[in-house]
Amino acid sequence: MEVLRYLGTYRFLSRAQVEEFVLGGSVLTARSREVVTWRILRRLRERELVTTNAVLATEPDGMPTRIAYFLTSTGRTLFAALEPGLPRWRPRVEGTFLLAHGLMVAEIALAFRRAARAHPGRDLLVWECDWQVSERLGRLPVLPDARLIYEIGQRRIHAFIEADRGSERSAFFGRKIDRYLDLHRDGRWRAHLPVWPLVLTVTRTERRASELRRATEVILGARAEAVRISKAFRFTPLDALRGIGGPFAEIWQVAGRTGRFSLIDEPATPADVPAERRERTSP
Repeated sequence: MEVLRYLGTYRFLSRAQVEEFVLGGSVLTARSREVVTWRILRRLRERELVTTNAVLATEPDGMPTRIAYFLTSTGRTLFAALEPGLPRWRPRVEGTFLLAHGLMVAEIALAFRRAARAHPGRDLLVWECDWQVSERLGRLPVLPDARLIYEIGQRRIHAFIEADRGSERSAFFGRKIDRYLDLHRDGRWRAHLPVWPLVLTVTRTERRASELRRATEVILGARAEAVRISKAFRFTPLDALRGIGGPFAEIWQVAGRTGRFSLIDEPATPADVPAERRERTSP
């Protein structure tokens, strides 16, 4: 049931991702975790709750495997019974874009989970995929791929996640930033979120991260009201996120700044957040 829930939540997962989500903190050996995962997936396939699809072998983004698992119509029906707020999405699996995008979102989530496991006193308190964000926040000008709350001691980092596979022109991404600024300005988020989140964009390459940072700076420069939250927009490639230092290393390009920074490089003192709050938002 746990595997079913993860597949329903993320839509697509590789075998290695299923293993890490379910058994990442297990004391089992690596070989035992692999065997257990194969057995669970085989039983789910035999019950016609799960099926697979192959990602193109030429995918250059370093995903853990070429095979992804997802729920069948029967599996989705069962998952919907467990999640009454589930929207009636029906992912297309004929192509590879949606599947590869789903694997990327899951890999980003796992990077933050690894960081939490590796450091006592840290915890990934909340991870919501796009449909869960929509369910919580309602209809928004822009829908992030995910939302997280990450706890570091007495501090909490709130963030929206954008998984960028480089399929859109930078101008299209710039319009997405415009919609984030519209969301911040209209204030509807205040009814649901304690602080304005960071907007973390994870790309396939360092070059793409720089391209999107520059596109974002153009949009921010055209809107005077954006100055106070400009540093919320941050960019890094997936390989850096999955690197030794993880998400909290100095890997993030920040709109309007030169260099690479950590997510916790500055104290949280935005003008619209009371000083006594211990939530982390854009500096």
